[in-house]
Parts: sequence; C-alpha cells; structure tokens
Amino acid sequence: MKEGKQPLSVQKPQVFHQKKIAEQKQKKGMSEGQLVFIGVASILGAGFFLTTATTIRETGISILLSYLVGVFAVWAIFDSLGAMIVTESGSQGSFIYYVEKYLGTLFGFTGGWIYWAAGVLAMSSEITGISIFTQKWLPSVPIWMLSTIYTLLALGINLIGMNNYGRIESFFAVVKTAALVIFIGVVFYFILGGRVAAHAHFTRTDQWFAHGLPGFLTSLSMMFLPLEGLWPREWLRPRLKIRG
Repeated sequence: MKEGKQPLSVQKPQVFHQKKIAEQKQKKGMSEGQLVFIGVASILGAGFFLTTATTIRETGISILLSYLVGVFAVWAIFDSLGAMIVTESGSQGSFIYYVEKYLGTLFGFTGGWIYWAAGVLAMSSEITGISIFTQKWLPSVPIWMLSTIYTLLALGINLIGMNNYGRIESFFAVVKTAALVIFIGVVFYFILGGRVAAHAHFTRTDQWFAHGLPGFLTSLSMMFLPLEGLWPREWLRPRLKIRG
C-alpha cells in the first residue's frame, strides 16, 4: 500500500517555516514595532497637548497623582484583558465578548454603545484640538474649515490599509515624541537655569489641590482620554504579541 505524501512541514521544516513567515508579512496587519509607535502616537495626541494646561489648572501639582492612579488602573484593566484573550477561546479583538460572558448581555450592550460614543467624542476632540493649534499659524482660516480638512485626511489614512496606516502613524509618533522631548528640555533649561522657582510650588499646600476634590476628579477623568489601546485582531500573530 502506497503511503500518502508527507506535508511540507515534515519534509522540509525550514522551507515551511520561511513560507509561513512570508505569508504573515503579506497579511494585512501591524508589526510589533508599528504597534509600539501607534501606542505612543495614541497617547501623545492633540488632546494630550491641549488638555495638559486645563488639567494642571484644575488640580495643580496633584496632576502627578492623577496620572499615577490612571496609569495603574489602565494597566490593571489591559493586563486582565490580555490574559483572558490569551487563555480563553472566543471572540478575537472585542472586550465586549468578555463583558457579556461575565456580567451579562445588558452590561455588554451598554458598554459597547458607551465605548462607541466615547470613541466618536475622542476623535472629534482630537480633530478640534489640532485645528485650534493650526489656527495659531493660520488665524484667518476658520476652525470649521480646518476641522473638515483634518477629518478628510484622517478618513483617507484609515482607508489606505492597515500596513500603510501603521507606517504613517509611526512617523507621526516620532514627530510627537520629538516635540515632547524638546518641551521637556526647555522646561529643564528654565528650571536649572534659575529662571523659574519651580521648587517653591511644591512647598505650598494650596498648590497641590487647586480646586479641591472636584478639581482632582475632573483632571482624573480628562487624563484617561489619551490612554487608548489597540485590539489584537489588528496585529499580526496577536497571541504571541500579547504574551510578549
């Protein structure tokens, strides 16, 4: 009896491995490097730069505490979500699947629509923020016109495919990171040069919570906006990346 032909993975495992890698590269998805850059770009959006002054004005120096609390909360949520995605079989990409599984359909339905509304508001605020910045250089152009232009640009970037989207967002991430590093360098220059008595504000109790608990809670809600995430179905080999 003639045995069947063995698969390529058994005959030539090295060739099979290289073929699978080539197939992965051809798939529409983002690499690990692009994922990191897009994560940075998501945090350092126009809303981040625009709302920083507002959050500091609302809560004063305790803005540092707001970010510590917010970062810990987001880390705990995404760490738990990543563990569930890796260890459980089910719907890939959406956290709503796990909300419905453990809390019920009502919570899943409500959470899904709240997340959708938050996404729409976040995108609108980012467009408005970058339009306000642009108007500083182009004061004669109305904000609604700038918002329309940036909305069309954002739509076009999202329509050119996941790989190209990852490359463009990675480029913008480098630009925004460079701008943030420059800002930090300028601040240190003024502080170390004695131009600003920054240490004096830390010893004043009225500067830590400028508007009390309401101001602190307001700043806490505002700082959650930039801390966005990406869902695994947008990545190449999501299980390996989550474990990494």
